[in-house]
Amino acid sequence: MKLNTKKIIAREFLILTIVLASGIITFFLTFPYNHYQETNEKTIFSEIAIKSKQLDLLYSSAKKNIKMDEEVVDDLYNRAKSNGYNNSRNEFIALIHSDNEVFYDMYSYVKSKGYRKDENAFAILIGRISPPQNLNGLYNTLTEGGYYTKSFEEFEIKWQDENFRSKVYSVMTRDEIYTTDKDSFEQEYQSMATITPEIKVLVKDLDKLRINREIFSGRIMSEEEKYSISICVTAMSFVILILLRFIYYGISWSISTLRGE
Repeated sequence: MKLNTKKIIAREFLILTIVLASGIITFFLTFPYNHYQETNEKTIFSEIAIKSKQLDLLYSSAKKNIKMDEEVVDDLYNRAKSNGYNNSRNEFIALIHSDNEVFYDMYSYVKSKGYRKDENAFAILIGRISPPQNLNGLYNTLTEGGYYTKSFEEFEIKWQDENFRSKVYSVMTRDEIYTTDKDSFEQEYQSMATITPEIKVLVKDLDKLRINREIFSGRIMSEEEKYSISICVTAMSFVILILLRFIYYGISWSISTLRGE
């Protein structure tokens, strides 16, 4: 066999070896890649479990001060689950209490089912806000003085209306039942949020963690994807090396030809 023929065979064999090696190396590199993604996913899963327990503890503590219509909340939770929501009931309640967009989505839903009261009444109904602690005393003062004759429940709902509060303040200052400024009056009888800032932070953290977990989970390659990417790399390596081969031979032939001239 001529030397030139041996060199040609050696070059072709070298190209074939490089092409196959690139595919095999790529396939084996998918294992540490998957391990890295799976480790991150497990770490985030552990963080979710820890924060979920913290949320349950905080919510259990806060729930003592929360009055809500459990039947309405159950209906809202079941509706959310039917739309793909997979988290716990406590997390759902914390979410509708802390996220305005979710709250108004739920409010729109109950309105479509025939609910006729405003969003403040709905907020009280689901425990997003609670009536002021001093409101019962104010109600007693108004009823005993003949200023108000309806039920306390209706008074609680009306109290969320700023115009109603202004009317009550005007009457009480007029008759010298209340003598301080309106800001102090508002502050003393303002509605209180039932969800603490710590719960709101935990809800946001859990949302972020779940998004990150989905990202890492989506990056984990299946066996089919491993083989596919290995084949793609092998094919690309083959095409690139063949192109480089022709470019190399073309340049060598051009140089040889020019020198011969």
